[in-house]
Amino acid sequence: MLDVSDIRIDYGGIAAVRGVSLYVKMGEIVTLIGANGAGKSSILAGICGLEKLSGGCVKFEGKDITGIGAARTAALGISLVPEGRRIFGKMSVLENLEMGGYTKSSLELKESLKDMLEVFPVLSERTAQHGGTLSGGEQQMLAIARGLMNRPKLLLLDEPSLGLSPIMEQIVFKIIREIRERGTTLLLVEQNANLALGVSDRAYIVGNGEITMTGKAALLLQDVNVRKSYLGG
Repeated sequence: MLDVSDIRIDYGGIAAVRGVSLYVKMGEIVTLIGANGAGKSSILAGICGLEKLSGGCVKFEGKDITGIGAARTAALGISLVPEGRRIFGKMSVLENLEMGGYTKSSLELKESLKDMLEVFPVLSERTAQHGGTLSGGEQQMLAIARGLMNRPKLLLLDEPSLGLSPIMEQIVFKIIREIRERGTTLLLVEQNANLALGVSDRAYIVGNGEITMTGKAALLLQDVNVRKSYLGG
């Protein structure tokens, strides 16, 4: 489904992503793990067109989408749930959701709204409430629901558990499993490597803007070096 080849991203002459290649098959959950500042979020931004690539190629469903921009990438079926949620705090829950489905027809938007309010019942109770007044966990649910409003084929999730309580982390990862069961493929960046590897099929470890290791998530969970570096021993 997604084929990323040798992409590079520079910020003011500083290389943030250095020749990264990865792939995601339809139906998979793939995760990127690594230390803060390793370049994981930049990789997602480059894939979905929010950051300009200095080199390399991104293909989606066999089509070269390099440099087409975020709007056209979204229209093709790739959605990003950004780090820090970035919901519209002064807009209602309903308005936030509608923003996520701006590329859809009125009928599709209505169907997506109905679907999301069923998947996230806590949001159905708060449709008129301003997004900024929700709890952290509710805001994360809103951010994920907004990303799904576009009915993406591929959902990019950037640090979905950031700032959440352990209980809410478990709820969010239960939702991630359900999203895959509903037919959406996921590429995940996550600080909680235990949770991320536990839910994923495969993983890439990112260090200093490069892929340093890759493999099946279940095997990486047992790798001595991975456990020492990312899983608390």
